Amino acid sequence: MQAGFKITRYKTRKLMVKLNLVVKQRVAYKVTTKHKHSDAVADNLLNQNFNPIAPNQIWAGDVTYRVPGVQH
Repeated sequence: MQAGFKITRYKTRKLMVKLNLVVKQRVAYKVTTKHKHSDAVADNLLNQNFNPIAPNQIWAGDVTYRVPGVQH
């Protein structure tokens, strides 16, 4: 058993206008990083050893780029 109605896109458009419905358009993915394969990769100084034996031996950082007004 199949539910629903078969209607044309023109009828759909008329109904949407009548009911004040608006389609939310998808936004294309925007690449925000620059990939340059010739760049050197940083050395693996930790060798997966994430348990230092004293304070201030291992420091890590991260940079996150955010565009104001854009939600993901």
